[in-house]
Amino acid sequence: MFGRDQYILKRELELQAFLNAKVHMFLFPGDAARDHIIELVRLNLARICALASARQPNVYWLRRNSVTSYEDRLAEISRRRP
Repeated sequence: MFGRDQYILKRELELQAFLNAKVHMFLFPGDAARDHIIELVRLNLARICALASARQPNVYWLRRNSVTSYEDRLAEISRRRP
């Protein structure tokens, strides 16, 4: 599943529903234009395919140079908070 929901970490019940349903979710930046989305998929396609074929579904953020898991993203956010 692909989407743009950048606030899923703030809605714990929704996040848990995706994880419990064993859905692989790949998120684009919320303001990404079509060309940016295409570029992110092109740059990360091998990693997306590897993660999607794994038996451990998760939520991932697509970036230009990486695919970041929800756990890593949560850690990034908590490090930024004072």
